[in-house]
Amino acid sequence: GNASSGSGNSEGAKEELSPEYEEQMRIMKERRESVGEEMASVLAVLGEILDEVADAQISMCQSLEASLSLSLEAFAGVELNETTRLRSEADVMSENAESSFSKYMHGRHSERANVAAGGIGDGSGAGGGGGGGVGAVAGGVGSMAMGALD
Repeated sequence: GNASSGSGNSEGAKEELSPEYEEQMRIMKERRESVGEEMASVLAVLGEILDEVADAQISMCQSLEASLSLSLEAFAGVELNETTRLRSEADVMSENAESSFSKYMHGRHSERANVAAGGIGDGSGAGGGGGGGVGAVAGGVGSMAMGALD
């Protein structure tokens, strides 16, 4: 039986575990008798060795995690920051390119409209320089001719 002192809760828990514990002890005793004392002691040593191997494996895994995982996380963090920065730069460059292209397209169209209406285009938005200006003026002249046919 269980003759222990303590609070009522712990005694109740011990009484509930007591039949299971006694059953396990009985089973272990039967196994020890069936395999013999010498074999039981060899199996006990084997059990201790397996416990040591398991502890060593846990230690090895913790060591690998500390040496590889943490440095890998740091590397990934740096690369993620670099990648994010490059993406932001690429987004800004893309927006600038789209804006410039839009200005180029609208600038060329508005110069033609100005020339057709009698205004003078500066040529800066049509091709980036003097050569573009000549094209804009020639295009404007063509627009004037088409306007005259209407």
